[in-house]
Amino acid sequence: MQDQRREFLDKVCTQVKAKEVHPSVREELDNHLEELIEARVDQGYDADEAVNWAVTQMGDPAEVGKQLHKVHKPRINYGLILIVLFFAAISVVSMWSVGENYAAYSEKYASAGFLEKQVFFLVLGIVVMIGVYFLDYRKLYKAAWYLYGLVMAGFVFTFNGPLMDGQHRYIILGSLAWDWANISSYVLLIAVAGILQQLSKLKLRLMNRKFAELIILGLPILIYTRLPALTELGFYLIGCAGLYAWMYRRRVSVGVGIGIGALISLASGYLYLSNGRFIHMRDTITGALNPYNDPDGYGYVYVHTREAVQSAGWWGRGLGAPLKELPYIQSDNLMTYLLYSFGWFAGIVIAIATLMLIHRMIVTYKRVDDQFGKSLILIIMMMLGARLVYGLAMAIGYVPILGVTFPFVGYGGSHLLIEFAAVGLLLSIYRRKEIVRAASSTASTS
Repeated sequence: MQDQRREFLDKVCTQVKAKEVHPSVREELDNHLEELIEARVDQGYDADEAVNWAVTQMGDPAEVGKQLHKVHKPRINYGLILIVLFFAAISVVSMWSVGENYAAYSEKYASAGFLEKQVFFLVLGIVVMIGVYFLDYRKLYKAAWYLYGLVMAGFVFTFNGPLMDGQHRYIILGSLAWDWANISSYVLLIAVAGILQQLSKLKLRLMNRKFAELIILGLPILIYTRLPALTELGFYLIGCAGLYAWMYRRRVSVGVGIGIGALISLASGYLYLSNGRFIHMRDTITGALNPYNDPDGYGYVYVHTREAVQSAGWWGRGLGAPLKELPYIQSDNLMTYLLYSFGWFAGIVIAIATLMLIHRMIVTYKRVDDQFGKSLILIIMMMLGARLVYGLAMAIGYVPILGVTFPFVGYGGSHLLIEFAAVGLLLSIYRRKEIVRAASSTASTS
């Protein structure tokens, strides 16, 4: 009798490719079989005949398995993929236009191969995204402490590496310089999400746990201040604040808030007193707010940014339109140059695509039940969303230019790879949402 039931369940499960849901499928079907068998026995039939009848009533096991496979098969978030690929296409057109611009007046930059390098990193980024998509994101929970240690080890290399642009933020590997400050801001928050959830499950005294959280959250703040990497510090703080508020909802710890506030105050004091960095930051902010007070000094870039956008019109100046006044149009000022070349209409399209991407991330968040998965989606949504929105604001010259490269579009390898990896992680979480839900259901009833 038991063999017949087991054989039926085995045949069903052979059709369900997601092995993680096999226990829940077997439990659900076996309970249904048990109900049918009991009903048949109550009618006066013997146990063997009741089992035969119940298995027959369940239908063809292969067909049942195929139907269950459709329910539990991995999901693909096509909307998210299409929007990211749209941004990648914009990046290709942008670098093409940038190359044509430099060809008109700068042989040095014209021969830099911005388009070819960008295409290479975009393709590599897509490959990374696909690879992370197949990764089981739940392994990151167990590896949280190792990820945190990896980031700290990376900072050791940056501090002992060569200065680039006056900062110790890069790890040099061969001919490539990886922006560890940018990469680490994502990896750190993923690690912190796992660590905080692990600490919350330990039987620690409240003050001991809060002290550990303060050290874990606070150490990167001091490191980003010392690099200095103020942009990454800002995004890291946004991520920490959002993650911590989400974890504790209305029970946000006053002690941790005070501790982090004290560290930020110390960091600000250090910046104020050290080597004129505060003065540079002050001029950057003043230039954005009042550029015409010093149009040839700290307001220069902002004046020409506003003039470029205002003169673009609805359709822009065309592909490769020369714009000598703005530096680094392949990175910091790329979105301004896009508006200048392709007009306000292109800016509206990019703004709509940005809102659509943020919306897709919100939808993904709402459809996932796993708490660790939701925390990762929240982190990525805040990190990418903040950069997208700030990048658009920088494009029109009314906020300080802080070296925020527009995600998926701006020139560079480090940011593209970590951003595509982040999207791959979103896809991985979405892919397994039904599998994790079924597995969690089984675990909760066992």
